[in-house]
Amino acid sequence: MDLHLTDKIAFVAASSSGLGKSVAIELAKEGVQVIICGRNPDTLNKAKAEIEKFGNVFAIAGDLTNNTDRDRIIKHSIRKI
Repeated sequence: MDLHLTDKIAFVAASSSGLGKSVAIELAKEGVQVIICGRNPDTLNKAKAEIEKFGNVFAIAGDLTNNTDRDRIIKHSIRKI
């Protein structure tokens, strides 16, 4: 399916497994540059490797409920845009 999302950028939170990872994969298949995040760096890196098979992905580890992590994730994500 072509959703006309090629060359768009999407940030998908909690995307190292489950529904978040599935959303990131489908967006990557549509040509979206995907930024993923998750709390566990090992799980996140595995998800990144899987998503890279379908498109461009940037991964950053951190906990969005932690203010320091959230600020760092936002800053690194903006640099990628």
